[in-house]
Amino acid sequence: MGTVFIKILEMSITASFLMIAVILLRFPLKKAPKWFMGVLWAIVALKLIMPFQVESQFGIFPDVNGAVESLLLGDNKDEEVPEVTYHDYTPASEVGAASIGGDNMIVPSDAEYDYLPDEQIIATSANSGALEVLSVRSEILAWLWMVWIIGVFAVALYAVVSFISIKKDINVSIKLGKNNECGDGAKAAGKAHDDVFVCDAIDTPFILGFIKPAIYLPSGLDEETVGNVLLHERAHIARYDHIRKLIGFILLGIHWFNPLVWISFTLFCKDIELACDERVIKNMSLEEKKSYATSLLNCSTHRRYAITYSLAFGEVGVKTRIIQIFNYRKPSFWLITMLIAVSVALYGCFFTSASGGNEKSDDYSERAAYDELLSNWINDFEDRNADAIVSYSNEKAMQNLMDEELLFFDADGSISFGYSSPWPSMFGSEEIPNKTIIDTDDYNKAEVHYYAADSEPHVYVWQETLEFAKDREGVVMVDSEEMNFCENIESVKDFNKAYCEHPEDFNAVNYTKNGLGEILNGIAKQDTNGYYSKLFDPSASARYLLNLSDDETKVKIELQEETEQGVVINLLFPDGAFYESYVMVQPWGSDGIYVPVITGGYDLGEEDELENHPVEDDTDGFINLPYVEGSDDTDNNDVTEHIIEPEEHDAMDP
Repeated sequence: MGTVFIKILEMSITASFLMIAVILLRFPLKKAPKWFMGVLWAIVALKLIMPFQVESQFGIFPDVNGAVESLLLGDNKDEEVPEVTYHDYTPASEVGAASIGGDNMIVPSDAEYDYLPDEQIIATSANSGALEVLSVRSEILAWLWMVWIIGVFAVALYAVVSFISIKKDINVSIKLGKNNECGDGAKAAGKAHDDVFVCDAIDTPFILGFIKPAIYLPSGLDEETVGNVLLHERAHIARYDHIRKLIGFILLGIHWFNPLVWISFTLFCKDIELACDERVIKNMSLEEKKSYATSLLNCSTHRRYAITYSLAFGEVGVKTRIIQIFNYRKPSFWLITMLIAVSVALYGCFFTSASGGNEKSDDYSERAAYDELLSNWINDFEDRNADAIVSYSNEKAMQNLMDEELLFFDADGSISFGYSSPWPSMFGSEEIPNKTIIDTDDYNKAEVHYYAADSEPHVYVWQETLEFAKDREGVVMVDSEEMNFCENIESVKDFNKAYCEHPEDFNAVNYTKNGLGEILNGIAKQDTNGYYSKLFDPSASARYLLNLSDDETKVKIELQEETEQGVVINLLFPDGAFYESYVMVQPWGSDGIYVPVITGGYDLGEEDELENHPVEDDTDGFINLPYVEGSDDTDNNDVTEHIIEPEEHDAMDP
């Protein structure tokens, strides 16, 4: 609730400047139509309930968001410093305890741990008196909040007691019947009197009720006065003044501590009456205006219920109202245009924050901070710098890294990051680097694709998503980290994400380009244990080198056609009725290994058939594939897109 009170204070402070402006505008706008003041008070009411500033580069009014909290509680940046306390941790059992050998941490896959937090961050005061000052300020804020709540209840209690008192007075009222002798004035009111009541216990006409408002008249009024009163009160109802005054009173109750709100509410009630009078007399003759003014004087003798009544006929400023009755002039077009301009100017001055130019500069500064963090993160990630990675990460990001088995905390309190292989630092060539930074629209978010390799050599695509945020001290941290290792791919979605969304990702596993294919080919030819024999089979090689699932119910590979350039295969994914066409080429001779090169693909609908896709007959479709034996240009790195129609398409096993 303290936060609510602080926000109320901020709204009241910012609205105070607007209230002063509106009060001062009353003097030069004395002859303006009175309904316009209602427009200005509506702008004030909006400001009193609007908890934020509209950001604009042309804003004038300063944004005080957080200023009141800083004033009451102080700026704690220099009063608190984080103290990190490390806990000694012993695993629940020796089974599965981590062992360290050299730079590598070996964790059994079947190990289960009962982790305790490795550290506890405690905010401590930088000087002996800071904590005490903060405690005193918090206590003061709590007392202020209690006083505000008491004031709100007091205003609400006054309203309830007043309403009960009025209801008690009007219990003996009687309806002003259609046949009541009210003369021509009553006829001028223009309606039957089902909602009009006469009461001996009241001394001023007023409106009571909100959904179905009723008009109450003191007994003893003459016919002419009754007619004028009904014209006035029905004009109030038509203008919804009873609703507007209720809203104003609620705002008064919320901001009761602000003297300017009390002044504004009083002036608002006066302007309501002036605007209502203006509406009633705008088409009256001089004699009718005299009659209306006389009725106003007759009903203003007693004013015991100035705030209690919802809307009373003789409520405020009788002298001012009578002068206005005889001085009223219809506003000109140019005057109305000027008043609209004043309203727009008030909105522009008090509803838009003045953070435009500085904010743009701050954005550049923040972007530079995020870019620097991203650069440091990538470098330390590749270097397996555990201390740096932890210093960049908040608790959520560290937990993600632990869940992904990238970050480890040892029993002795030491930390390690990553493992020996596969790892991005083992990969990279002049043509294809070991990482790619993917552009994002939001500089608070980054996407980094690492291309990790092991000693076989075998390449993996790691896709990391990072989100940045500032901590309480304003330091940019990694708020969230998510890694997609693109291993054991078994769905269309994962395959597309791994290789199809960004060409750099497929180039990394294109062994005709990434610089590792020739090495892999040499190792495979010298293999005497049969481990690399799968690379000499086009289907098995595609499954291995593209990191596809070994489960043939998830991914099925069909051999389609053998050409001079290589063997065409289809990768079939039952989850999306999708297949991707590849050609498995042997760039290093007919006795060498097969590596995949993408050639095209189909995305089939549920009822679509392969026969519905006509295919061009292009026998030279693979001529320009890179490093293909027999190619006219073995140095060409361009991949020519080509679609081969399969002769037969077998249904996949469920």
